[in-house]
Amino acid sequence: MPTGVSGTAVFRMACSVRSSALVFNEPATPGFRYPSRGGSIPQVVRESRRRYGKSKRPLGPEAILHKAWRNAGLERASVRGRDGHMYRIVYGGKPGGSLGPDFTDAVVERDDGTVFRGDIKIHVRESDWRAHGHHTDPRYNGVVLHVVAADTNGRPALKATGSTIPLLALNWSAAPTSNSPRAINTNPPILEPSRGKENPPLAVAQAGLERFHSQAAGIALDIDAFGADQAVWLGVLGALGYPRNKRAFRAVGARVDWAMASGCDNPVELEQLLIRAAGLDDHLAVHRDEHAGSPRRMIALKLRGTAPEWVRPWGRPANAPTTRIKAMAALVPLWTAKGGIARVAADAVSNARNTHELVAILRPNHLVEDKDKTVIGAARSAEIVVNVLLPAVLAIASRVQETSPNATHLKNQALSLYSAHPKLADNSVTKEAKIALGQSYTVPAITNARDQQGLIALYREMFRHGIRPRQPRMPGV
Repeated sequence: MPTGVSGTAVFRMACSVRSSALVFNEPATPGFRYPSRGGSIPQVVRESRRRYGKSKRPLGPEAILHKAWRNAGLERASVRGRDGHMYRIVYGGKPGGSLGPDFTDAVVERDDGTVFRGDIKIHVRESDWRAHGHHTDPRYNGVVLHVVAADTNGRPALKATGSTIPLLALNWSAAPTSNSPRAINTNPPILEPSRGKENPPLAVAQAGLERFHSQAAGIALDIDAFGADQAVWLGVLGALGYPRNKRAFRAVGARVDWAMASGCDNPVELEQLLIRAAGLDDHLAVHRDEHAGSPRRMIALKLRGTAPEWVRPWGRPANAPTTRIKAMAALVPLWTAKGGIARVAADAVSNARNTHELVAILRPNHLVEDKDKTVIGAARSAEIVVNVLLPAVLAIASRVQETSPNATHLKNQALSLYSAHPKLADNSVTKEAKIALGQSYTVPAITNARDQQGLIALYREMFRHGIRPRQPRMPGV
C-alpha cells in the first residue's frame, strides 16, 4: 500500500465504477503512479512484502479486487479480455465461501453474443492460479473467467479437465485511445442495457407454482421407487442439511430406511443408530460379541453401504448433524404411532385450517415445551413444510387419484396452503436473487412462500440457461 494513502482512499481507488467501466480515482498522495500497459501489478493491490506462511497469506489485495468485481457486476461494466473480446458483466455472481471459486452463478456476455454462466476466480497475479493448485482441483472446473489485477503474459489458467479459461485483467487494454493513465479499460462500454425503459415484471407466482410441481414430481419418483414413507423420510432428512450436506443426510436415510427407523424401540436407540450410520460417533461401533441381544446392536449390524462424507463447518451447534439427528429421533416414534410419516403429513394437510398447524408435525408442543428435549428450529421446520411436506402430499394424492375420493381435496389443500404460507426467512440466495434479477426485471414485493420460491427458481434459471416466458397455471387442481 502506498505510504500515506488511507485504507478508504485505496478502497475508492480500486473499487470505483464510473460510466460502467472500472477506473481508479485520482490518488490521494502525490507521487502515486498508476500501472502502465506493461502489465505491472497496480500498487494498490500489490501484496505486502512481509513474509507469511501458507495459512496466513495477506487477504487485503484480493479482497479489494473482490469488491471491484462486485461493483462491476452490479453496474453492468464491460471489460476487455486478453483474447481481444469485450465482456459485459451481466451478473458478477454470488460471493462464494472459504473454499472454491470466489463468485458462483455469474453471467457474462461476450461481444459476439456468447453467454458464459458459471464461477469466477479472482487473483492478484495470473500465476496464482497454478501456485494455488487450482489447475488440478475439480472444484474449479466450473470457472468461466479468471480475473486478475493485471495481465502479465503468463501461462493461461487451465481446469483440471485441461480446458483453458479466458483471462480478464482489470487494467489491460489492447488498443489505448487515450493517454490518460486513469482508465483501466479505455474502450467505451458496449452492450449497455437500453435506457429509459421500465424493466418488465418478474412472474414469480407462476415460477413458484412450477417449482412446487417440480418438487412434487421428484418426490413422486421416490414414491414409485421406495414407497411413500421412505420417500418422505428421505426428503425430510435431506432438508435437515443445508445444500452442502443434503446428500449426506439422504445417505443416512438410505442406510437407516424408514422401516428400520420405525422399528427401533425408543428414541435413544434410533439416535445412536442414525449417528452411527452418519459416521459421526466412533464409540458406537458394533461388536458381535457385546450385548448380542440388544435390538439396537442387532439392527446396527444390518447397515448398508458406508458412512457419508460431511462438509464442515456447519456453523451454530443447532445446525450440527448430531443435534438434528437427535431431534428427528424424538419424532419418529410419534409418526410411527400415527401410521407412518406419509400418513401424518397427508392427514395434517387435509385437516389444516392454516399454515401454522403444519409446523406441529415437526415441532409438537409437548416437545417444544420440554427444555430437556431437542427440537428442530422453527425456521428449518417451515423450510421442510414448504419444500418437502406440501409437495410430498401433492405427489401422494396424485398417486391415489383413482382410488381415493379425497385425493382432489388433498391436492387443492396442498396448493392452497403452499400459496398462503408466509415467506420463509431470507438467506443469501433470496437476497442475491433480488440483486441479480433486479438488473433486468422489476422484482415485486415478496409476501408469501410461493412467490419467494418462484424468485429462487428464476434466479437459478437465469444463471443456468436464461429466463424463459412463463405460462399461467390454474390455481387449483
